Amino acid sequence: MLFFGARQSYADGITYTVSDIASGSFNAMAFTDALVTVVALGDTSNVFPNPKVSNDFDNNVSSATVTISGFGTFTLLGPGQVFDFQAGTTAGITDLGFFPGDDILDASNLAFGTYDLTTAIGPITDNIGPPGVPNPGTSFATSGGALILDIGGHPTFTATTPEPNSLILLGAGFAGLVMFRRRVA
Repeated sequence: MLFFGARQSYADGITYTVSDIASGSFNAMAFTDALVTVVALGDTSNVFPNPKVSNDFDNNVSSATVTISGFGTFTLLGPGQVFDFQAGTTAGITDLGFFPGDDILDASNLAFGTYDLTTAIGPITDNIGPPGVPNPGTSFATSGGALILDIGGHPTFTATTPEPNSLILLGAGFAGLVMFRRRVA
C-alpha cells in the first residue's frame, strides 16, 4: 500500500524546458545573445490530442517560468501550454494569454514526429526550423515585466520526469514494520 501511494504522488509529474540564445528586451531593457530558458511544470495525465489540429498533443501546464541571463527568473503570467505538433515535428511552450496562443520558444526536430509529451525526451536541438523565434516582437507578460524575443538561434527542448522516491519510501515502510513487529513480539 505504501508503495502504490508513493508511486502515484510522483508518477505523472513532468518538467518541460526550452532554451535558446536569444536577443530581445525585458521590461524595456534590451539584451543581446542571452540564454533564455522557459520551464513549464506539467502532469502527463493532462496531455490531450488537440481537437482542431491532427497529430498535435497539448498539455496545459500548472506553472511556467522564464530565466534570462543577466535579469533573473520570473513567472509567466499567462496560462501556459506545452505542445508537440507531430506532423510539423515541432515542440515548444505557448502562452495561452493570446488567442489562439503564441509560442514563446519551440524547436523543430524529426524526433518530435513520434513524441506525445508523456515521457522524458532530450535534450533535442532544433535542426529543421529557421534560426529565430516563432513570434518575434510578441510581448509576453511575466512577474518582472514584459518579455519580447526578437531573434534566437536553435532552441533545445527537454522533458524530464522526477526521480521517484518510491523505493526509498517502500524500504522505510518495510523497515518500520519490521521494527514494530520486533517490539510487539
